Amino acid sequence: MIVYQNPNYALGNFIMITPAIKKLAEVLEKPIDVVFTKDYVKQCFLDCPFINHIDSAEGKNIAIDSSMVNLAMPDYQYSFKKVHNIPWTKEYHTYIDPPQEYDYSDQDYLLVLNGLAGIGWKGKKEIPKHTHDTIKQYSKLPIWFTGSQTDLDINSPWMEGIADRIELNNIRKALAIVRDAKLIIANDTGLAHAAGALNKNILILWKDTPFIKNQNPGEHTKYALKNEWEEKIINYLK
Repeated sequence: MIVYQNPNYALGNFIMITPAIKKLAEVLEKPIDVVFTKDYVKQCFLDCPFINHIDSAEGKNIAIDSSMVNLAMPDYQYSFKKVHNIPWTKEYHTYIDPPQEYDYSDQDYLLVLNGLAGIGWKGKKEIPKHTHDTIKQYSKLPIWFTGSQTDLDINSPWMEGIADRIELNNIRKALAIVRDAKLIIANDTGLAHAAGALNKNILILWKDTPFIKNQNPGEHTKYALKNEWEEKIINYLK
C-alpha cells in the first residue's frame, strides 16, 4: 500500500493529501511508502515523520494519489474523507517540511509569490505587474521573491525592479523563506499551500482557478477575490 505523487498533480496537490497520509500512518502505526515523480516535491518532505520514500510504484497498491481532487469541498477534506470514510478534523493539518538548514528569522520581509502551474492554468493564476506595483507602494518591508527560474522569467523584467531580494531554484531554501516571512502575498500556487501548512500570515490573491477546492486549512490564510485585490492588499499592509 503506497501513496503516489501523480506527475500532473504536483506540490500544491500533494500538500493537500498529507492529512490523509498522516491518518493512514496512525492507523497502520508506521510511516507510509510514497513514490514521488518530481524531485522538487520530494525535497519538500525529506523530514516528514509519516512518509517513507521509495523509488517505484510497480506492483504496489496505490491507496492515495495526489490526483484526488474535486470541486465541492477543499481537496484536503475531500481526499481525507475519500480515503478514511470519515470527515476531516483539524488535528490532521496539511504538512510541509520547515527546513532547519536555512534560517532567515533575523530578517523582516514581505514575501511575494507568483508561481505558475502547467499550461492548463495559463492565464488563470497570474498576478499582473500593476498589482505588484501596488504591493511595492504600500509595503513597509523589503520585498522578497522566491520560486523557480521559470517563475521569474514569466514575471520579468518587472519583478527585478520590485523585489529587493530574489532566491531561485532551491525548494528547501524557498520553504525556509516562506516559514520565516513576516507577511506573504501570493497567487494560487504550491508555495501558498506550503504557507498554509505552516500557518503563515498570507493573503492569497484569487484569480480564475476553482476557489472552494483549492482553499487550505492555514489558521492565518486570507483570500482576496479579483474585485477585492487592491482594497485587501492595502488593508493587509497597513
